[in-house]
Order: sequence, then structure tokens, then C-alpha cells
Amino acid sequence: IDVAVVSAALIGAEVGGEKADIAIMPTNAAANVINKGGKYKIVATNIFGVLYLVGQGDKASFSLNDLPGTVVLSIGQKNTPQYVFEAILNDNHIAFDYGTTAVPGKVIINFVADGSAVIGGLKAGTADFGVLGEPAVTIAATKGYNNLYDLQKGYADTLGVEALGYPQASLVVKTSVLEARPDFIENLLVELESGVEWLNVESNKGTVTSILSNAGSVTTFPVDSIARCNVGLKRASAVKGDIKAFMTSCFNITLTDDAFYIPTV
Repeated sequence: IDVAVVSAALIGAEVGGEKADIAIMPTNAAANVINKGGKYKIVATNIFGVLYLVGQGDKASFSLNDLPGTVVLSIGQKNTPQYVFEAILNDNHIAFDYGTTAVPGKVIINFVADGSAVIGGLKAGTADFGVLGEPAVTIAATKGYNNLYDLQKGYADTLGVEALGYPQASLVVKTSVLEARPDFIENLLVELESGVEWLNVESNKGTVTSILSNAGSVTTFPVDSIARCNVGLKRASAVKGDIKAFMTSCFNITLTDDAFYIPTV
């Protein structure tokens, strides 16, 4: 297998152009490719959410009711971070709007490019809280900003389910490969399950950054960040309903059963 790390901005085009036989990518991007006629199926989900709310203060005493009247910097406009955070706010009957200046009784969300911009804004005093993903959450902790709220748990509470999180990134495979090599796909899934077990061994976590670097990644993953990345492996047969619900509630995307690969034997 020839493995390459592709930037988030390009992964949809890589798969949409059928350049990859196999990809792990944002589930909503995968759904869009499939609904536009892309010759892929969702085989499994691998990442169950990496988003957290950070700020100064104590996690034990923090409440979502602390947010009205503040500005929250957030990554991910028109993507998973925005929709998950807003779903949680709506479920808790917390009003929100967009801008840069605090408004009494509302959460004001200001979207920025990435986690470093969130941290920079907090340091500059332009916001009170930030929504960002790992590994930036762990980096923020080194700058004095605490991890106050787990958006994965918040989203599960919104749905009223006990879940690992939400299906943020999934494994897709070309339909032609699935048809020609179901044995290969089964072996790949077994290896990915073994990879999750390997990742849960504390002594292995320090090598993750170098392994990913060899595949072209420029992101550093501190050891403390890895557990909060919620890496797992759930086959399509187990998460099909969760993916459909997530796509409908957050992205207004409807997926049929044909979008999923579920072996018949």
C-alpha cells in the first residue's frame, strides 16, 4: 500500500477525482463524493471526534451557561466544528450569533482559520473561549488554556445516546476494489483494529508523530493528545445508523444503504 497524507482542503478532490483506492477522510466529505456519483462506499468509521472547548477557568465548575455574553473563537466554519457546537447550543437553548463583539445573553461565534489562530486570539484577548481540535487542544494547555468541555460527549447528550462520539472521519474504498478484493479489505480492517490496540499502548504513543511524518504529515501529536483524538474502528454495519443521523442532523445530507459496504458473508 502506498500511503500519503493529504491536506484536509484537498482530500475531497483526491477522492472525487478517483485518485485514491482507499481513503480516510471527513465523513461529510465522503458522503458528498458518494452522493455526487463517486464510485466509493463507506467501509468503517475511524475517528469519533477531536473537538473541545478551551479557556481559562476550572473544568469542574464550567457550565455551558457560562457562554452567553462571551465571544468564542472556532475553527471549522460550515463544517463539523460549527455544526456540532451549534447543535449542542441549540439543545441547551443557548442563543448564538456571529461576529467579534460580545452581546449580552448570546454566544458570539467568530470563525478563524485554524487552532493556532484560536490560541492567538485567546492570548490577544479577542475572545473568552475557543473551539478547536486535537492536537491544538493540548498545545493550548501549554499556553494556560484549560480543556473545559468535551464536544463529543455534548453531542452524544444532544442525541440522548451513550456513544464514543460522532463519526467524524471514515474509511472509504473504491467499489471496484471492494468487488475485486473483499479478502484484502477484510485483512485491512483487521490490521486497522490491531492498529487501534497498538495505539492504546502508552509506550507506543510517542512514536505516532514520526510514523505520520514518514507518510507526509507535518502535524505533531503530543502524547497527551492522542487519547482525546478518539481513534477507533467501527465497521459500517455497526455505525451505518449513526452516520446517517449525523449527516442528516448536521449537514442535511441523506445517505442510502447503497453508500455503505456491508459484506454479505
